Amino acid sequence: MAQLKKGSSAVFESAHVKKDGSVLSVEVHAHIVEFQGKEVIIAIARDITGRKHAEELLRDSEERYRRLVELSPVAIAVHSGGKIVYANAAAAKLLGTSEPSELIDRPILSLVHPEDHALVKERVSLMMQGNEVDLTEERFVRLDGEIIDVEVAASPIVYNGKQAIQVAVRDVTEPRQALAAVVEAKERVEQLYRVMPSAVFTVDSESLITSFNDKAVEITGYEPSEIIGKKCTVFSLDPCTITCGLFSADVLKPIMGRECTIRRKDGQIRSLSKNVDVVRDVDGNVIGGVESFEDITERKHAEEMLNYMAFYDLLTDLPNRTLLSDRLILAIANAHRNGHMLAVLFLDLDRFKAINDTLGHTVGDQLLQRVADRLKGCLREGDTIARLGGDEFTLLLPQVDTVDDATAVAQKVIDVLKPSFTFDGRKLYVTTSIGIALYPDDGKDVQSLLKNADIALYRAKEQGRNNYQLYTPSMNAKAFERLAMEVNMRKALERQEFTVYYQPQLDLATGEIIGMEALIRWMHPDLGLVYPAEFIPMAEETGLIVPIGEWVLSTACAQNKAWQDAGYAPIRMAVNLSCRQFQQVDLAERVARIVKETGLDPSYLELEITESVLMKDADAAVDTLNKLKKKGIYISIDDFGTGYSSLGYLKRFPIDVLKIDQSFIRELSVGTEDAAIATAIITVAHTMKLKALAEGVETLEQLELLRSLKCDSMQGFVFSRPVPAEEASKILGEERQIRVA
Repeated sequence: MAQLKKGSSAVFESAHVKKDGSVLSVEVHAHIVEFQGKEVIIAIARDITGRKHAEELLRDSEERYRRLVELSPVAIAVHSGGKIVYANAAAAKLLGTSEPSELIDRPILSLVHPEDHALVKERVSLMMQGNEVDLTEERFVRLDGEIIDVEVAASPIVYNGKQAIQVAVRDVTEPRQALAAVVEAKERVEQLYRVMPSAVFTVDSESLITSFNDKAVEITGYEPSEIIGKKCTVFSLDPCTITCGLFSADVLKPIMGRECTIRRKDGQIRSLSKNVDVVRDVDGNVIGGVESFEDITERKHAEEMLNYMAFYDLLTDLPNRTLLSDRLILAIANAHRNGHMLAVLFLDLDRFKAINDTLGHTVGDQLLQRVADRLKGCLREGDTIARLGGDEFTLLLPQVDTVDDATAVAQKVIDVLKPSFTFDGRKLYVTTSIGIALYPDDGKDVQSLLKNADIALYRAKEQGRNNYQLYTPSMNAKAFERLAMEVNMRKALERQEFTVYYQPQLDLATGEIIGMEALIRWMHPDLGLVYPAEFIPMAEETGLIVPIGEWVLSTACAQNKAWQDAGYAPIRMAVNLSCRQFQQVDLAERVARIVKETGLDPSYLELEITESVLMKDADAAVDTLNKLKKKGIYISIDDFGTGYSSLGYLKRFPIDVLKIDQSFIRELSVGTEDAAIATAIITVAHTMKLKALAEGVETLEQLELLRSLKCDSMQGFVFSRPVPAEEASKILGEERQIRVA
């Protein structure tokens, strides 16, 4: 007022206290004029309390909007006069930079593909005239030159007092990595919420929900009309103000990735991952908050399943090896602390592999489940039963007073498995072998106890199965012998310790030699001659049977070719194929390669496959046999009569010979059951236009009976034992025969 001069005026704002104590904001226009010869001030005051309040609300709204835009995962930018004047962090990332400032003042068209310039100009023109435009697809050019396809929502706004255009952009080049919904930016906050792919809601300073977008509706099941004006505790199972700290005085930065649980309107419990931040006014006062969240229920379930799988067997729901080891560690520590014993029982099912091979893996799995159920009934309080894999189970008895406590449980296990299991009306009987190791006598750590219980199990199997054995130190020595056998067997191929013996096969009608069967022997430098029964099972178990089998096949083919080159009458060489060899997908190619390398005509090679191997997967066997037959190779079924093949499958197999198992020949005589079986096999063979060969013929009586039954050929000690190649060559050179009546 003091600065007013005659004829001048001034405008200013001031605040006044009304009679009732409320504050009145006014705008004053003051003028100095001359009145009755004196200078006087004329002041006109206008109540602007309402306008000031509106301006304050506008500032709060703009701050709320700014925070939402900055937090938004949607790329949002503003351009005015053809240049970018604002960009959030998501927009910077979309366009290939980590700093939004690098986009400021860039011409908008420099970031748009040249072919889309006309479209952008047209849309800008329409919006500057006050028109709305639809969501559209364009191509942007990132700062690194990469072209990306985007969806763009745009609307005209006023930015810093100037006309501008706000755009919301979604990268659709990689839709799986892009936001799940289209963002259509609108001037009002509620329009932005509606199209955001994340669930978002806002609250005021009283924690009352003020907005609720479509994704939030989808996740919670509540409509906005049911939730706005209420607290989030309507659906949250965690008190918001406690778990998220939304209105804590010390909140300095956003809270990201906090997990919480809600109950949907329909009662479903869902897990969420949420991001939370407060909204402050220009003075730093908290005026509300914003929360975005996503449903992670399925992810949590997957994590729980993975955690379960880490410690439990999915087939039986029993603890697995990992959990057993954890419990055994604790049990050992407790036993050491309290000075008592514990027992580990290692068991498996006798001949389970035969059940699997014969009845199929489905029945095998069902059997394991039922066995597990019965074993659970053998547990005492605090005991653990675990499945280690296959048909192997382990019982942990964390406290036993005497050895008898452990053996009593073992006998209970044997007894509980005695009743039959029924599958599709078929009764199946199962027995088990059990090895027992005791702490501290048989081991003081997890590895020692499990190893020694396993050794005792092996001893139980040697004792005829269906029994239990307590570990003794002498068992360990035998286990080391088996390990030494495996190590020596691995070296035997390299050291050329294996050799092949040959047993002649003769035509019963002519008495002439028509073939040789190749049989492996191991000339061990310390043990001498080792027969197949002593090492072939271990070779099968370790997989060494594959290289050993290929060596036998190559050696036998080369020997047969050598005999032919020496002028001997051509004969077939019969070679056994192991189960593992037969399961090789490229078996036919491997055999063909060996035949080619040795120069043997494939028609002089006969491959013997046991009946049980063929029936393990009969359909696959047919395919493999057909491949071998196409290469001209002779096929025989070894040990026929001991397996489970049906005539239906037998007709499908492209075979040439049925070999009668020696178990039916050993006691062969007129009128016996074995004679009837041999007769049936020979009849089946001839009916199917196959040859029948008898194995293990040891007496002339057996030979003559087989000849009377019209058996085609034989091999056995009655003519010759398996002999080395040199002696077999001598037999061929002498053209030995059997007498023909």
